[in-house]
Amino acid sequence: MDSTHIKANANKHRFTKEMTYIEAKAFQDELEDEINVQRQKEGKRPFIWDMGSELTDQGISNADPESGYNVKGEREKHFAYPTHTACDEHGFVLDVVVTSGNIHDSQAAVQLVKKVKRGFLEMKHVVADAAYKTPMLTRFSSQTHVRPVLSYTRSKGKEEFLSLKLYVNDEYYDCYLCPGNQELTFSTVNCKEYRKYKSDPKKCMLCLLLNECKTSESNQSTCLGNVC
Repeated sequence: MDSTHIKANANKHRFTKEMTYIEAKAFQDELEDEINVQRQKEGKRPFIWDMGSELTDQGISNADPESGYNVKGEREKHFAYPTHTACDEHGFVLDVVVTSGNIHDSQAAVQLVKKVKRGFLEMKHVVADAAYKTPMLTRFSSQTHVRPVLSYTRSKGKEEFLSLKLYVNDEYYDCYLCPGNQELTFSTVNCKEYRKYKSDPKKCMLCLLLNECKTSESNQSTCLGNVC
C-alpha cells in the first residue's frame, strides 16, 4: 500500500486562505476514550481534548476546492488529490482510494484495507511505509486480523545519550529493559497516545551507565511505547 498524487486542474497561484478543521484521524475518538479510561484507573485526571488546536490555515483552490495543496520542493507546488493504492505481491492493483487533500493518511489507509479485505478474504498482511505508521492503522488491522508490516522508524534522541533502540520491549510483562538491565515499568499514557515507562531512580543512581543514559533530573530513565 502506498500513496501518490494526481495533479488537479487548478492554478496553484489562485487560492484563498481559510481556517479549517483538520480531518479527524481514524479511530481518534476511540483512542482518546481508551487513554482517559487508563488514566482514571491510575487515579489521574483525564485529558480534555482541545478541538481548537485542530484548526489549521489551509489554501483552498478557487477552481477546485476539494483538492489539497501539495508541496514537494519549490518546483512541485500544486493542488492535487492523494491516491492510495493496494497491490498484491505480483504488482497487480487490488483497489484504490482517492481522497481530497484534507483527509489524513491513516483515514484513507483504513478505508483501503476495508475494501481490499472485503474482496480478498485471504489477506493476512498489509505492507506500507512509515507515513502509515499510526496507532489507528495498527489497531484497525489487528481488529480485522491483518498484520501490519510497517517501515522501521529511527529512534530519536541526543547523540550523547544511549540510543533508544537499545531498550528492549518485554511484551509479556509489559515493560522495557534498559542497556543497564534495569526494568522500566508502565507509568501512564500521555496525550500523544504513547504509553510511558519509567525506571526506579534508586537503581539508576547505582548504574554505571547513568551519565550516558537519557534520564530526568531525578535520575529516572523513561521510554515511550505505542498505545496499541
